[in-house]
Amino acid sequence: MAKIIVKFKLRALRADILTDSDKREIGQTLVDSVKEYVGRGLSPVRGTGRFVAYKDPKKYPGDRKAKRPVNLRLTGAMMDALKYRLKGSKVELYLDPQPDYAIVHQDGSDKVPRRTFLPREKLGEKFVVSIMDEVKKIISKAVKRFANK
Repeated sequence: MAKIIVKFKLRALRADILTDSDKREIGQTLVDSVKEYVGRGLSPVRGTGRFVAYKDPKKYPGDRKAKRPVNLRLTGAMMDALKYRLKGSKVELYLDPQPDYAIVHQDGSDKVPRRTFLPREKLGEKFVVSIMDEVKKIISKAVKRFANK
């Protein structure tokens, strides 16, 4: 029995389906979700789990670093710098301005364990399922709106 297969280029449709408003909603959802996960001491990157504990939390002034959760928040500058921008059909997350220690947290160093808070596309990393589900809800809403035109 033959099957009917319909193929289309989603990239070609994406501009029609996702409005700039939808893309902004996706961007803000990603930023909010990353901040929420990091604030709870969890990596928003699939397969990473909890952040490695601080080596010596007592060395930070005024008990500003608790043993748990490891929330990467001392001054708040790094998470406050997390932003999104629209680039064509893409939504990009970035740090502006990018503090030097953001790269150290992201990639690790000799003295600091790796605490990945943004997925690296080159390594095939992805956001955790719950974050992707939120993005899928926004896309699904846009597809339904597009289908009902």
